[in-house]
Amino acid sequence: ADVGAQVLSTLNVDDHRAMGGHGVEVKDIKLASEIVQRLLASSSSNEKLLVRAKDEALGETEERMIWEGLWQHYFAPYGMASVLRKLLEWANVEPSFGVRIDSIRTKTAGREG
Repeated sequence: ADVGAQVLSTLNVDDHRAMGGHGVEVKDIKLASEIVQRLLASSSSNEKLLVRAKDEALGETEERMIWEGLWQHYFAPYGMASVLRKLLEWANVEPSFGVRIDSIRTKTAGREG
């Protein structure tokens, strides 16, 4: 069973081992943590978007055994689609289906990048 896709994992930004590497920078680690904290804060008491998974409830992996305390894992009681819907809502986008996108350009400081 592929249960890994059902858990959102971030690094504990307060852990001294949470350094960049493998194409991930410290700013990305902090941003991921900020997004998770915002998702946790936006949850209502009767509809939580994310819930912190207890380490003992997760299957043992080499990474968790070696890096105990470094990773923080969350699950979405209403499915990851509920988390993705919230992210799309925050981004203020309207998805279009059946449309091919060849590239995406961003605008920064009034200029197209």
